[in-house]
Amino acid sequence: MNEFWEKQSLKKVSYIHSISNLTKNQELSEEKSQIEMAKVEECFHEIKRKFNSSIEIGAGTCQWTSLLSKFSKSVLATDTAEGMLKKGKEYLESKSKSRSISYFYGDILEKRLPQNSPYDLFFISGLILYLDEKTLLKLLKFINTFATNNSIIVMREPVGVKKEYILDNIFSADLQMNYSAIYRTEKDLLNKFDKINFVESKNIWVHQDGSKFNRWSETRLKLFILKRMQK
Repeated sequence: MNEFWEKQSLKKVSYIHSISNLTKNQELSEEKSQIEMAKVEECFHEIKRKFNSSIEIGAGTCQWTSLLSKFSKSVLATDTAEGMLKKGKEYLESKSKSRSISYFYGDILEKRLPQNSPYDLFFISGLILYLDEKTLLKLLKFINTFATNNSIIVMREPVGVKKEYILDNIFSADLQMNYSAIYRTEKDLLNKFDKINFVESKNIWVHQDGSKFNRWSETRLKLFILKRMQK
């Protein structure tokens, strides 16, 4: 998928985050982002906590990075697709440069001592659907290793509604290229995080029933808050 995202980063768009949203319609993409941003920010206000160190794994065009910096003393935005993260960094710094935000290009999961670790906030958005089982286990191991005793995971992730839904190198008319993804079920995802002692404290559908942004019956976007339990 890295090659896919590097190709995405080369696209010229009027709304930068449509590259991450995989939406051709720029106005629709911006409306979708605004709704989701408000929903995620509301969750952070409900958590009522200032984090010391957060990491955004799979930051892409840094759609969420600025929001994270409001709630965390330091934010590390990471992505394996260098073109995506560079585009996101340029976009953020054109708005206002923040000393609290730093960037890592490459596979952060390979780092033995990642910058600003340990983390009391992990933010994951639209990442897990692109990971095979081996890489997902690698992600879980990384989180387990570099989490504090009271860490929280905020995860915005599409799930299979009734069962796991897999797209294997399927051509997308919207993207004009082939696309692969694994939409795991909510139950499957929660079971995997439970094994590293992160349990659900909240989960909600991001878009309400009947929303035009619920485009497919097989999958739907969900927002999870997971808290680490003491061993």
